[in-house]
Amino acid sequence: SFEVQLMDGTTVNATLVGGDPIQDVAVLKLELKSGQSVPGTLSFGDSSTVAAGQQVIAIGTPYGEYPNSVSTGIVNAIDRSLDEGNGLSMPNLIQHDAPIYPGNSGGPLLNLNGEVIGMNVAAATDPSTNGQTATGIYFAIDSNTVKEIVNTVIKTGKYDRAYIGIQSQPTQDGSGVQVVSVESGTPGETAGLQ
Repeated sequence: SFEVQLMDGTTVNATLVGGDPIQDVAVLKLELKSGQSVPGTLSFGDSSTVAAGQQVIAIGTPYGEYPNSVSTGIVNAIDRSLDEGNGLSMPNLIQHDAPIYPGNSGGPLLNLNGEVIGMNVAAATDPSTNGQTATGIYFAIDSNTVKEIVNTVIKTGKYDRAYIGIQSQPTQDGSGVQVVSVESGTPGETAGLQ
């Protein structure tokens, strides 16, 4: 079961419609009382217009204790991806330097028009410091991807992704990709990839 706290402080129960665990996006259906509405909604912007150097604003609840904390920064790059391990990658990310903290995941990344252009999901880690968070390298799923996931989940209750289950690398001549390993129990193994 889920309970959602609205901007005016009231809480409502909700149920999980579905989601995409790879991108860490979930859709909840709020159980509103008759005549009750959701205050403080934001509109999505078109993330295809986002460019490096654009100013952005991140909003979240750091450590679950400081609601509606705001930080600012700029877009560092677009079309980034993060390796999640097990042959999975989180694509369509906006890299920015507006600080996000533990507890900010799922919060909006806004443009200066107040439109949601991304959903904050991750901070880079620094391998030279045993995986501590790297300062100034944060990621948000671009809003067009979030909209696609949400609309699909609302229609079907899930978001399916193609998954082979291999580790791969480019060939030496750059003409293709070679299989490095095949994970047990995956579609790649079932298909006979080696």
